[in-house]
Amino acid sequence: IELWRSPKNELWMFWVEVPYKKGLSLPTYEQQINMENDSEYHALESQSVTYVSICEDPDADELEFSEPRSLFNAVIRNTPYVTDSGRWLFPTYITSPREFYQFHYSDDCGKNFHPTEKCFGRATGRAYDEPSFHKCADGRIAVTVRTTPKMEDPHTYKRMFSSDDGITWSQPEEF
Repeated sequence: IELWRSPKNELWMFWVEVPYKKGLSLPTYEQQINMENDSEYHALESQSVTYVSICEDPDADELEFSEPRSLFNAVIRNTPYVTDSGRWLFPTYITSPREFYQFHYSDDCGKNFHPTEKCFGRATGRAYDEPSFHKCADGRIAVTVRTTPKMEDPHTYKRMFSSDDGITWSQPEEF
């Protein structure tokens, strides 16, 4: 679950649902690595959906959330980022046999969502993700992603940049 207070002062609660067969438990990290070529698993996982429920008065004594609604077929792993233009960028990635980063954005305060261009795929197995946006001193938007589960791995973090308010992204670079 991710919680985010929007610029409209609403509390957004996000979560992801992945449809698994009845009786099938979530796989461990080691099991996921062995499932790289399991088309049945990927067919299910590629249907991951991010949902949101919104509380219009997050300072009330009793919080009331809206009915859940689906936002996009992608996984969200951090809170959204609001650009200088007011665009809301959502740090998402797509799960499928060829996983890749593709963020989502809204130019109307969360009424409609659109995918950005695909950024890059992951070359090695199941990775940890956690994309996070920030603004650079030169005005570009940067996104940092963790691409391996091992913090001591020198190739753990990659960064990409956008000069067009988050629609297209540079090739990833290590840092």
